Amino acid sequence: MFNEIESYVAEFVQKNDYYTFYREPIVRYSSTKNPLLTDIKRITHSKHYLPQDILENARSVIAYFIPFNKNVVQSNIEGKYASELWSKAYIHCNKLIEELNQNLSNFIEQRGYECKSISATHNFDEQTLVSYWSHKHIAYICGLGTLGLHNMLITSKGCCGRLSSLVTSIPASIIPDINDEFCLYKQHKTCTMCVKQCVNQSLQTCTFNRFHCYEQCRLNEKLFEHLGKADVCGKCMVGLPCSISIPK
Repeated sequence: MFNEIESYVAEFVQKNDYYTFYREPIVRYSSTKNPLLTDIKRITHSKHYLPQDILENARSVIAYFIPFNKNVVQSNIEGKYASELWSKAYIHCNKLIEELNQNLSNFIEQRGYECKSISATHNFDEQTLVSYWSHKHIAYICGLGTLGLHNMLITSKGCCGRLSSLVTSIPASIIPDINDEFCLYKQHKTCTMCVKQCVNQSLQTCTFNRFHCYEQCRLNEKLFEHLGKADVCGKCMVGLPCSISIPK
């Protein structure tokens, strides 16, 4: 069943990539019996949802990553503000994920299972800027990648792209082994390029000011309001050894 889902996600993204923004997506999954999932409130925060809060009969979680192509990534390296191409890809990918999740839910339900998803973005508390359902932590738990110094998930295809996740009633015994560490700083403190790329010093090696970071995202939103809701930045993700692949 999970192989069918991987194929469905790949084909859907390829078919709807009208502007050639993306590379082939990656899909991973885990049983809800995974100790990291049952302990996610401690790992993240006390108000984070459990899979059973999303779907009463939850038995597995699915996470996928849609990586941006090299042109989108390179377009965002220079300057203080997000590039127009990066903003377009962000807006389009959010819409693509919403449509994909709806279609994927139908695909799963047609096979006799239940499925629920949470929006790819803006599912956070506006006072604390903390998400009720962290797609990157779910993706990490599913073995999709590891969290870098920049707080982004580094996958086998880098960190530049968009994540989503779903909760299903599909039985699963898979509990991924997470033994690798992809972030060069976390490996042996040899890289702090993401800190240097941050345009307003929100990101430091020992701290992250999420409110200051979001201020920059809101500046970009105003700049590109003619495109849609582009409250995004991405400067700490581009021009890095981990932007489009696992760093070496």
